[in-house]
Amino acid sequence: MNFKEQLFYRLWKEKDKTTFEHWIYNSNAIDFEECVGEKSYLEIISENFSGLTIRQLKQLVFDNLSPRLKEEFKTYIRTNQKAIKATCIKTVGIDYNGKSERNWELKVGNEYYILGISVDLKKSANQIGFQIFDPSYSETTPYFIPAELFEINGKIVPPNYSITVKDNTLQLDPMEFVDKTYAAVEYSFWEDYFDDHEKAVKIFKATIERLDIELDAEEYGE
Repeated sequence: MNFKEQLFYRLWKEKDKTTFEHWIYNSNAIDFEECVGEKSYLEIISENFSGLTIRQLKQLVFDNLSPRLKEEFKTYIRTNQKAIKATCIKTVGIDYNGKSERNWELKVGNEYYILGISVDLKKSANQIGFQIFDPSYSETTPYFIPAELFEINGKIVPPNYSITVKDNTLQLDPMEFVDKTYAAVEYSFWEDYFDDHEKAVKIFKATIERLDIELDAEEYGE
């Protein structure tokens, strides 16, 4: 892993401020300077990190990167992201009843995490739904929304997803959520999760962390 890859990895993954701060001060100065440039390097190492959170420290480093490195960093995250993402292309689509339309109150152009994809061949309308994860959209997230409102970014299904075919339905989920992996407290993972069973909630949070959903390129403001 070259220095730039180390920097991007730390910016994306590091959760401990002391560890990140130690890495900044103890990295090879020549490699650091060659990567970010002399001015940015001096700006970063001369800053006072005391009182900063890990998030603020990362933002400080990010702010001192060149526009080119910022874009490369965002590309690095998108390339290595373990979750499916889709861009909203419209906000009005078919409602759950399959008859009327509704405004789903999304934001056109925004990217949303797709935890699961459901295909229900028994329905005459609204057969395909995306299970989006976005706490800012709904406190009851994840939330099924018609797939017609999105365009999937990338065509490769990440590893550790499972396909379940049953009763004329097809479901794509992270493997932690499927019946063959999860031993339900009552009926299924999602019923346990929305009933606030500790086991399901704990697995959900661990899966979100595994998918790197909490750290996203768009969180770094310009």
